[in-house]
Amino acid sequence: IPDVRFNCFTEDWVQRKFGEMAEYKKGPFGSVLKKEIFVPKSENSVKVYEQQNAINKNWKLERYFITKEYASELKAFETHSGDILVSCAGTIGEMYELPDKSEVGVINQALMRVRVNQKVISKKLYQLLFSNMIDDFSKEHSNGSAMKNIPPFSDLKAMNAMIPTLEEQHKIGTFFKHLDHLITLHQRKHKKLLNVKRAFINLLMVKNKSTWVQRKYEEIGHCLCGGDLSYSDIDENGIYDCVLYGDLYTNYDTTINNVIRKTNNKGKGLEIKKNDILFPQSTTVDGWSLISPACLNVDKAYTSGSFVIRPNNDINGNFIAYYSKGNIGQRSKLSEKAQGLTIVHLYYNSIKDVSINIPTKEEQDKISEYFMKLDHLITLHQRKITKLKQIKNGLINSLLFVIILFFKVNKIN
Repeated sequence: IPDVRFNCFTEDWVQRKFGEMAEYKKGPFGSVLKKEIFVPKSENSVKVYEQQNAINKNWKLERYFITKEYASELKAFETHSGDILVSCAGTIGEMYELPDKSEVGVINQALMRVRVNQKVISKKLYQLLFSNMIDDFSKEHSNGSAMKNIPPFSDLKAMNAMIPTLEEQHKIGTFFKHLDHLITLHQRKHKKLLNVKRAFINLLMVKNKSTWVQRKYEEIGHCLCGGDLSYSDIDENGIYDCVLYGDLYTNYDTTINNVIRKTNNKGKGLEIKKNDILFPQSTTVDGWSLISPACLNVDKAYTSGSFVIRPNNDINGNFIAYYSKGNIGQRSKLSEKAQGLTIVHLYYNSIKDVSINIPTKEEQDKISEYFMKLDHLITLHQRKITKLKQIKNGLINSLLFVIILFFKVNKIN
């Protein structure tokens, strides 16, 4: 009996094999087939479902078709609405249930088709148990590899799980359906706000370009460089705020409002203060990614691995950071100044002569204030998404994933 459950249910959970819960079929298609079997899409063709249909949760993705005549020979691999497609190559374990409107097709060798026996288990509970089972099986058989593995059918069918009555299953499934819906709503809002931010940055800064003053980066302030802080200098009990250049890619977007790292080695860092603009100096990705400036919004901190522009009194550092990173045209101009192949570098001397369009200080402040409020709203939605996912995972562990025992066939027998 799980630690957490709905009050109205008191029955013990029972042990069932995965072979009783569903029918499994691995696809026959792949590189062994000759290209000649594929035909253009037509009234006489049948769709071939691929791994990307499962990964992208989209039945409409399509590349290959076969004739209806050939598909009739592969009836055993046919898909119906309600079937669950599971990715079995590279990215393992991604599941997608084909909706009612999906086309009948056949699966390729990178997919496994699962037909859940709904007299034994609900689809929602099955997917949650199956996902956890795949993760645990992978950890048991990874041998140090990060690659997941789908267990062989003989092992898969013989594995056991503890499950409740169908009535309790449906109650659990409905609960998680609502929780997933709530997560999806916040994800949509989060994505929409990001799109609004990108659109407004480009709209404001392109539309007003002719009325703003053009200045070079070397004219907006002076440059500071230095510091030798590294991750080994980080101390969660430290007394000084510090920003490593890698944080500009991962932990901050365009503004640094709450410094997340501490150090006691301030002597190894470059001292920075409020309104300073930090530009990372290197990356292993590309020039576009390297243009990730952020403005410091706390009184003082220490940094290294970045060059810093300390703006003049008539410049709002947040505005410069938003303009440099958010405006597509400006970011492109700056990224062209990056140098290197394996490791890409950006130097102050390379961008100091690049022009930037700047309004009055009052307008800079207004624009920065607007985008900082928008960023705050984006962050709130991201935190809600993270919290809801944590709640979901916690409930899965305590409510659903009560016991999954892995046995080999000879051990079970």
